[in-house]
Amino acid sequence: MAFLTSDTNEGSSKRFPLDKEVMTLGRHPDCHIVIEDSSVSRFHSQITFDGDGFYLEDLDSRNGTYLNDARLHQAVPLRDGDRIRICDLSLVFRNPNHNQDTDPRNSVRPVRRDSVAGVADATMIGNNMVVWDESPGEDEGSTIMSHMDLGSALDSRRQTKVDPSLKLDALMEITRALSGAISLDKVGPRVLDCLLKLFANADRGFIVLRENSTFRVISAKNRAGVSERQMRCSRTVFEHVMQTKQAIMSADTATDSRFDSSASIVDIEIRSMMCVPLLNSDGSAIGMLQLDSVRKSVAFREEDLELMLVVGMQAANALEKVHLLQSELTRQQQEHDLKVANEVQRAILPQRRPDLTGFSFYDYYRSANLVGGDYYDYIQLPDGRQAIIVADVAGHGVASAMLMAKFSTEVRYSLLANPELSDVGRQLNHAIYNWHLGRFITMILCILDPRTGKVWLINAGHPVATITRRGGQVTLQDVSYNGFAIGMVDEAKYRVLEFDLAVGDALVMYTDGLSEQVNSAGEIYGSPRVLREIKKYADKGVEAIGKGVIADLKIFSEKVPQADDLCLVCFGRIS
Repeated sequence: MAFLTSDTNEGSSKRFPLDKEVMTLGRHPDCHIVIEDSSVSRFHSQITFDGDGFYLEDLDSRNGTYLNDARLHQAVPLRDGDRIRICDLSLVFRNPNHNQDTDPRNSVRPVRRDSVAGVADATMIGNNMVVWDESPGEDEGSTIMSHMDLGSALDSRRQTKVDPSLKLDALMEITRALSGAISLDKVGPRVLDCLLKLFANADRGFIVLRENSTFRVISAKNRAGVSERQMRCSRTVFEHVMQTKQAIMSADTATDSRFDSSASIVDIEIRSMMCVPLLNSDGSAIGMLQLDSVRKSVAFREEDLELMLVVGMQAANALEKVHLLQSELTRQQQEHDLKVANEVQRAILPQRRPDLTGFSFYDYYRSANLVGGDYYDYIQLPDGRQAIIVADVAGHGVASAMLMAKFSTEVRYSLLANPELSDVGRQLNHAIYNWHLGRFITMILCILDPRTGKVWLINAGHPVATITRRGGQVTLQDVSYNGFAIGMVDEAKYRVLEFDLAVGDALVMYTDGLSEQVNSAGEIYGSPRVLREIKKYADKGVEAIGKGVIADLKIFSEKVPQADDLCLVCFGRIS
């Protein structure tokens, strides 16, 4: 087994077996080899085994990892006897099974960031990679930390070191920079350009906005000549600024106890830092603005923090306006899209009722939103028969409407491809089930032969149909003919109910949006009341039945918003 041995000045040594595919080295307790030295990064380097050999790679540590006195810039293979130096610690790599003849000394591999515990998520902003530190941090306080809130910065009675004319100039500068900006990707860079111009001692800056329970870096900039590839941000600092709504400044983060456990600050030697909360018109923190410096020769001062806080106020105002503008534009676009979708859906639904000698039709459709998931259609078959369908996609809204549009096409294809109605049901079920959308569709599908008055019907988990006979007799469809909803289970089968419509008879079908509508008292309209209204108008024709049910529903649910899509279709024989 390969291992590392430590080489100390006292002559004693420790042995570290390399018994895992990934072995991390650093000062963090989660590392496999813990090095208790403040100059060592939390996750400093790692050794990986790929089945053929061991590789050493640096993890963007502050002070670097050295192999045989050469600083690493990429992953390299290890061979027996190699010397590894991490700050003041020297280690020797031992691998008794190493084959010198197959030594891949000149090969390199990409760093396996996914294998490093604690490595943060990253966002690319232009050429800058902004990496978030996951460490929770310790709020221990600090003697050199400055705090300031917006009220203090604007208090005219407060003794200030900032020349008022400088404040005015800064506000005018950023106002000019932000004039005309109508998008976040324009506001962010302009704010940072202005700040880097105002603060010559700042090397880098970034803006973070909170979005619901998460946050997003909207802009990041490096001053020309600063060579860091990554701009690392501390969650510790971000959460502190957002919670306290106070600006903070540290003159030297390397000795500031507040950031002892924040690797994002320590590992890249951020020497001085200012963080300002961005507050909206309600006083809520919507984000943070940070400037920092990596040069030891410069440090931010309290007057810098005061000036940055005033500038941050103007930046927050601009960001809030842009956000509101974008939200309104998005809302308008969504409303326009929904109106277009409504027009498309209306075009999918029947434009006219069938004109069949001896038969009458009535239909009513109203979606709960601009678009809905209920569906009905009249489809003329090549042999002269008429298909009538009423269906309800689970849920309502855009997703249900899209599935309804697709389903309508599938219904027409299946009717043309299958002479038997039971086979139509099976094909529809198979198609929807195999789309794996996690949604199902209830449906009543009928085929009417206008020459004989014969009707064939299948029910896929839908509210039962109502059959009215001449003379006022009303019966409900036999529930034993109900099958599984379309797309609910694979290989579902559907029994076909066959019956005749005589003169004066009618068939009524509706979706559950009708029977489940509630009134102001929270009562459900219910199937018994639907049946009562059908009986009331059974001898007056299909149009009277349909209009009577809908009129009663409107009276029942007056002043209560429609909760679900609603569809009713009925047809009957008149001569």
